[in-house]
Amino acid sequence: MSLTLIQPSKPCAWRAALTKNALPGAPIKFMKSLSGEEKCAGVLINNKISNVHPKGLEAIDTLFGELSSLTPPGSTLLPSSTGVIGWSLPVPSMVSSLPSLLSSPPLTPTQLASSYLTTDRYPKLASYSSPSGSLVGTCKGAGMIEPNMGTMLCYLLTDWRLPEGWEETFDCAVEETFNCVSVDGDESTSDQVIMLSSGEGGEVSKEEFGEAMREVCGDLARAIVRNGEGTGHVITVKVVNFPATDKQCRAMGKAVVNSPLVKTAVAGNDPNVGRVAGAVGSCLGNHRPRNH
Repeated sequence: MSLTLIQPSKPCAWRAALTKNALPGAPIKFMKSLSGEEKCAGVLINNKISNVHPKGLEAIDTLFGELSSLTPPGSTLLPSSTGVIGWSLPVPSMVSSLPSLLSSPPLTPTQLASSYLTTDRYPKLASYSSPSGSLVGTCKGAGMIEPNMGTMLCYLLTDWRLPEGWEETFDCAVEETFNCVSVDGDESTSDQVIMLSSGEGGEVSKEEFGEAMREVCGDLARAIVRNGEGTGHVITVKVVNFPATDKQCRAMGKAVVNSPLVKTAVAGNDPNVGRVAGAVGSCLGNHRPRNH
C-alpha cells in the first residue's frame, strides 16, 4: 500500500464530484457529511484497499486524529481510497507510516500521478497553463469504469483565483467528460473528482476556466479509457441531429458503447452496423412513452 498526501501551502477552496453508487465507501460518506464551508487542508490518499467497510469511517477518524496538526479551525482533510472492496484498512501500519509521509518533500505532478495507481498500466497527467496561472490534473482508473458523478480517482490542482460561479463550471466539466466514458459499465463505490484552488496565482475568466477544465478533464477521461483493463480498442460515439436533451443523448451513446454485441464487433474489427442500430433502437424503445 502507498500513502500519498496532497497538502496545499494553506487551507484552500475545494469542490468534489462523488459517485452516485448507493453503497459508497467511507471516504465518500465522510465528504458527504461535511458542511461544504470548510477549507481543505489536504487530501490523504491510499491505494490497494478502497475502504468500503463497516469500520471505514472509524479508520478515517483515527488517521485524521493523527494528522490534527494539519487542520486549523475551519478546515478539514479529505480522504481518498482505491483498491479492493470489502477489506478493512491496516490502520496501525498506516499510522506508523505517517511521520515519514509528513517529512517527505512535496511531490511533483508526475510523482503524484504515479503514487496511487492500482491496475493502471501507466500514470495519467494533463495540464493547462496561462500567464495568470495553471490547472494540473492527475487520475487513476482502469477497471469498474462507468463514473456517474472507475475505480476512478482524480485530483485537479490550480493556483488561479477562481471566478464567481466556478463550482458550476466544475460540475459541467465533470458531467461532459468523466461521466461520458465507460470501460466495463460498472460504477464504482469510490469514484471522486477533487479540485483544490490555492488562489495564489492571478485571476482567470469564467470562459478560460471552463476551457481549461474541459481540456484537462477530457484528456484525463480519454486516458482512463485507453488504459482500461483489457482494452484493445477505443471508440468515440457522437450523437448528432437527435432532437432530445443532453441526458437522453448521453443515454443513447452509453447504450451503444456498453452493448456487449457492439463491443464484440469492435474487438473483432467487424464493422457490424446492425449491432449499433440494435443498441440505438433498444435505447429508444426503453425511453419511449408506452401506451397501455
